[in-house]
Amino acid sequence: MGLNSGINAVPIAPVQQPGTGLYYTMPSFQRAQVGNPVYAIERGRGNSVNGGYRLNGNVFGEVRFLKDFVFRSTFYTDLGFNNSRTYSPLPYTVVNLGEGTNATTTFFDNTVRTSVSQSANEYRTFQQDHTLTYDKELKGGHRLNVVAGFTTVELSSTLLSGSRTDTTLNVPYNSNLWYLNIINANNPLSNGGSGSLETQTGAFARASYAYKGKYLVNATVRRDGSSRFAPQNRWGTFGSPGLGWVASEENFFKDLASGIDFMKLRASFGKLGNQNSVQPNLYQQTLNSGITAVFGDNIYPAVTAAYRPDPNLHWETVRGVDIGLELRTFTNRLNIDIGVYNKTTDGLLTSFTLPGAAGTQQAYFTNLGKLTNKGIEVGLGWRDHIGQDFSYNINTNFSYNKNVVNSIGNTTAFQLLGNGGINVTETGQSVGYFYGYKQVGIYQSTADLDKQPHFSNSLPGDIAYADVDHNGVITTADRTYLGTPFPPYNYGLSIALNYKGFDALLSGQGVAGNKIWLQRRTANFAVLNYESNRLNAWTAPGTSNVEPIWTTLAATITCLALITGAGRLLPLA
Repeated sequence: MGLNSGINAVPIAPVQQPGTGLYYTMPSFQRAQVGNPVYAIERGRGNSVNGGYRLNGNVFGEVRFLKDFVFRSTFYTDLGFNNSRTYSPLPYTVVNLGEGTNATTTFFDNTVRTSVSQSANEYRTFQQDHTLTYDKELKGGHRLNVVAGFTTVELSSTLLSGSRTDTTLNVPYNSNLWYLNIINANNPLSNGGSGSLETQTGAFARASYAYKGKYLVNATVRRDGSSRFAPQNRWGTFGSPGLGWVASEENFFKDLASGIDFMKLRASFGKLGNQNSVQPNLYQQTLNSGITAVFGDNIYPAVTAAYRPDPNLHWETVRGVDIGLELRTFTNRLNIDIGVYNKTTDGLLTSFTLPGAAGTQQAYFTNLGKLTNKGIEVGLGWRDHIGQDFSYNINTNFSYNKNVVNSIGNTTAFQLLGNGGINVTETGQSVGYFYGYKQVGIYQSTADLDKQPHFSNSLPGDIAYADVDHNGVITTADRTYLGTPFPPYNYGLSIALNYKGFDALLSGQGVAGNKIWLQRRTANFAVLNYESNRLNAWTAPGTSNVEPIWTTLAATITCLALITGAGRLLPLA
């Protein structure tokens, strides 16, 4: 809130009155929408007391028997206890700066009263893991490693909170008094409480086989259960086989490529399960109160469904293929790792709204659609030393990913809307792509308007949009794909230096190819501090083909914008 106020506040407004230290309010044309950000920070400073305790740890036992077997049990816990007390003080006396014929005045809001709040949270995690391992090096260069086990996790939490406002007395600014009982129980009180409990359990087995360190095979299978789903859908079976070939261990390879120190080819196929995208117990119905109905001369309380449950809610599954190459050369100084993947997520855990009772809308959580991610990941590293005391390590990485919605619902016309319709998910496009009008310029004159498609109320200086459906006018049907918020390109660089035990690390990362929606340029109905790009607004033919005319209407028309990698402004409107 303070940051938004700092951005929107007019820069010419003073902060404090000299000599008195009183804070100024914003000018009258934006006082109702924007507060003095420094005043808000100072009033909220030191108004909370937070405390907490956390205990985590594990204990394990291990037994070796029959030479090649190891049984291990681990018990883990993580306990968190947090409490907070907050205080809402009286407002300060503020100064309304005189404007025009109006004199400068001071103002104190007598309607505001002090209040205190308390909350107490507990978070608990209990986990146990039990594994049996068989590891054996056999004759003839064979090696076998087999692991089987099971695991359980219990997660729970409780929350209690309350807030009380004093209508007759003022609570002093003293943290020793910030408790609910400092205010008489007859004063307004709001309270709340919640709790959660969920469990996960699973059994698994993994087998790895190697022959002479160059032919590698591994396979994993899991059977997992989650209380987040209905009993009939609680369990899922997942697994993954993988192959590897260390080609550099072959005799013929050493003759063909003597400069390569290590080369490994790998390939794997797998099926994984995901249950983290859905909250616990959404397969069960819960109710909302606060609704009333009139029958005759009486008013009766009523309840409505909080959301519409899907009793068939189940695991989201990811099937994927991964092929990779690992290479080391130049006496192991250069490392290269290349991976190519193709992953398909089926039964996406998502939500959308459905019509509810009495014209309301209800959230519906379900498994819906299929999504594919394809891409490549490349890592390069160089490590070396200069003399005996100085060594360095340079690593870079680059990845490209393309995601496409293969299907959603049972029709290609189905769409999921987000962010007020700004983001759309539909078949054949990337997830949550930006949807709106595409800017092609600025109408420079009346003659320009006559030659180009436009809205019925467009004027010179307004944004010109692309006529996507080619019907000669701009309508809502001309909204189109404007780019994805998810970057297809990711890259990074890290440099590590070491000199006689002293280390230095420099790292950086970046993304490219995506669009950004600037929410701070959304429509508003107040005079705010606009960004410097509006200084280049259109004023006459030829003055700008990017920034529209400076009017209140134009300012709201250009409210939604995307920035490409080059910084081009693309209003969504």
